[in-house]
Amino acid sequence: MGRWRAVRTARSLPAGLVLIVLCAAVYLPGAFSMPPVDRDESRFAQASRQMFESVALADDNQSPQLHDGGLIVPKVQSTPRLNKPPLIYWAQSASAAIFTAGDPTRDAVWMYRIPSALFATIAVLATWRLGCSMFDPRVGFTAAALLAVCPMVVWDAHQARADQLLLACTTVTMWALWETLSRARSRPSSWLRPTLWSALFWIALALGVLAKGPITPMIAALALLAFCLKSRDWRPIRALTPAPGLLIFAAITLPWVIAVIDRVGFDEYRAIVFGETVGRSGSAMEGHAGPPGFHLFLLVPLFWPGCLLTAISFVRACRRAQGHALPRPAGFNENDNDDDAIHVPAPITVRTKAFFRGLFARAHGRHAELFCLCWIIPSWIAFELIATKLPHYTLPLYPPIALLTARGLLQAAARALKGVDDGAALLGHRIWVGVGFLICAGLPLGIGITFGPWAIKGVAIVTACFACWTLWRAWRRVTMNQLGGAQTLSLIAIVITYAGTLGVVLPHADGLWISPKLNNLIRAHNPDNDRPIGAVGYHEDSLVFLTRGTLDKADDALSWARENPRGILIARPEDIDNADMRGPSLTELGRVRGYNYSNGRLTDLIVFRVGP
Repeated sequence: MGRWRAVRTARSLPAGLVLIVLCAAVYLPGAFSMPPVDRDESRFAQASRQMFESVALADDNQSPQLHDGGLIVPKVQSTPRLNKPPLIYWAQSASAAIFTAGDPTRDAVWMYRIPSALFATIAVLATWRLGCSMFDPRVGFTAAALLAVCPMVVWDAHQARADQLLLACTTVTMWALWETLSRARSRPSSWLRPTLWSALFWIALALGVLAKGPITPMIAALALLAFCLKSRDWRPIRALTPAPGLLIFAAITLPWVIAVIDRVGFDEYRAIVFGETVGRSGSAMEGHAGPPGFHLFLLVPLFWPGCLLTAISFVRACRRAQGHALPRPAGFNENDNDDDAIHVPAPITVRTKAFFRGLFARAHGRHAELFCLCWIIPSWIAFELIATKLPHYTLPLYPPIALLTARGLLQAAARALKGVDDGAALLGHRIWVGVGFLICAGLPLGIGITFGPWAIKGVAIVTACFACWTLWRAWRRVTMNQLGGAQTLSLIAIVITYAGTLGVVLPHADGLWISPKLNNLIRAHNPDNDRPIGAVGYHEDSLVFLTRGTLDKADDALSWARENPRGILIARPEDIDNADMRGPSLTELGRVRGYNYSNGRLTDLIVFRVGP
């Protein structure tokens, strides 16, 4: 009776409301108080602001250099930003328009962050419903909670970027794909009949393209191809009704592509697309390189605390997906009904051969595990092979990882998952708790003690103490093999860490926020905003956003001062020639020192007024 009640509760509307409250608890602290972050967030927000201004400002208040892109070509100052499709800019512009009641002069960076939090919540809810359909409502709820609080999702949800939109589009696409396949499998006569789920698949796929290009189609195509190959069944492709689906896809994506080509030309747009796809695959762009295994190594801290049983759950899923075609270890008893039992291990050579035979053999096991593995493995390999590596590239693969982990976690909580107390598992548990202490103590203390005033140092210490105490209790549960309770306590620990670090410590870490200090100094001496502003040696996009796109990135301080006799100049001491610049035409207004986290350097800047 208790299990039935838990299943019914995890499927119900209150469970969804709990997930929404959890998302709000970890996504909103700091979102309203944290200054714009360099560099991607500030570029996204500035491009969305200029798009908003292009339709909200009167014609005589618009600048041709800033606003001639309209709703078609995103621009940061006068530079087109076509390396990212427009859907995120449309969403952020709409958010700012709603919160400002159509007045761009009243906007703030948090208005451009709200879509990221909203899309992250949609991805969490879609993971929940997908888990309810695939496995058990408790699995769906647990997986959604683990996804909601992992550092990769939480940090991106605090920024005005496209990654959470991509996560939401990809998760909904794969949810629709699973529902289409499962319904067609249960009703063989409906393989060629269009359904609402197949229509949702093509709509979400098209929105994924408008969110971040080919990532969503790549993941969906690789997953579908792998699923068909492993099951030796090609009917799932027919179940998606490709003919009408491609028409839906084209109707959503082609209008913007045609409009962009009309604005910038086919050759330029093709060069941009080529550089963002083939260029990033063949060579490391902007210095973002990494060795093979880069994403696998980062999975532990970026998916914490959900990574407690990820490895053993993944192995379990492989066995259950493969079914009887997967060669069993030595000592396996065919009459043993425990799918999770781990018997006498075979030699490593035997297990390696068995792995590769099973990799290409036909799958006879559970389709739910097979679908998750097909979602993860091919795309993960592709991301590892791509030369350009950034931590958020594998983010669309986190939902199936969370689902498989939650499945193993519930088995462990019921004491039905064997192998959690062997040597390898115990080592993994120690790594898990070590990473947890680094996150729960290192984040607040590292930021607060280093960059915050005394009051913030105190908040950082209190946050670290409460979070680490909760995590210590979680570790005690691990030592007693109470993994379900340990996972719950670790989730509470990370929520405490986010509340203190993102809500209080980080927004008030004055040593990190150079651009807001510069902007405050500029506004104090330029209240009418009628002086040109130039910067030499400090070209961060956060200052571009704070100065509403009016910042001029200069190369030479003396030349810029001569060309702008009433300007305000930001320069490093080494950029100023003492003999020429400290004359009567240049007055020092103030000095700003801090740590530029974009390039990892301490920065010393002086603000000057040119002329009287």
